[in-house]
Amino acid sequence: MRSGWKKKTSKFINVLPPFEKPCSRCGCQMTYDNKYTFIYSLRDGKVCQHCSNKINGEKSSGNGGWMKEHNPMKRPEVVAKVSGKNNHRFGKRHSKDTLRKMRVSALLRIQNQINGCLSLGKNEKLLLDEQEKTDGVKIIRQWDTGLGYVVDGYCPETNTIYEVYEKYHNKQVQKDLERETEICTRLSCDFIIIWDE
Repeated sequence: MRSGWKKKTSKFINVLPPFEKPCSRCGCQMTYDNKYTFIYSLRDGKVCQHCSNKINGEKSSGNGGWMKEHNPMKRPEVVAKVSGKNNHRFGKRHSKDTLRKMRVSALLRIQNQINGCLSLGKNEKLLLDEQEKTDGVKIIRQWDTGLGYVVDGYCPETNTIYEVYEKYHNKQVQKDLERETEICTRLSCDFIIIWDE
């Protein structure tokens, strides 16, 4: 060893299991799995899980507390500025073109996910299988119209779109009608609705 150099030593080199230390806040005994987490705990003055939950609870208590005071979007004067008639989007609606672009991008997001599959109705497969046998045609399932809509089935031979409607479609009649007319006018196709009772 060179002269003038000191050998670097650590006071934790000879620490042996069990790795235990008291909580720096309440004094309860804390046990660690390995030497390194124990050393970091000593260095950083870590507290036990109970004390940690207590500290975090004080910062973000359910109905306000620390978060309400420190989050600018939760302050009443800020909320008043951006809600209701004060909001720059109040009373405005997206154009049909913008809505179509939003639907297309949402579909692309779904397709780029790991499975990339859309959800099927409860009896959709059975109903479309029956329809195939009845009409004597092959129906392509979950067909992307290119308008930002995915229909349950499409037959290119007859240029027909098949949609299976469940009970909840009774609550969105106007929306379904707008969707159907947009698809039929853009694609010049027939639209068959199959009700799943």
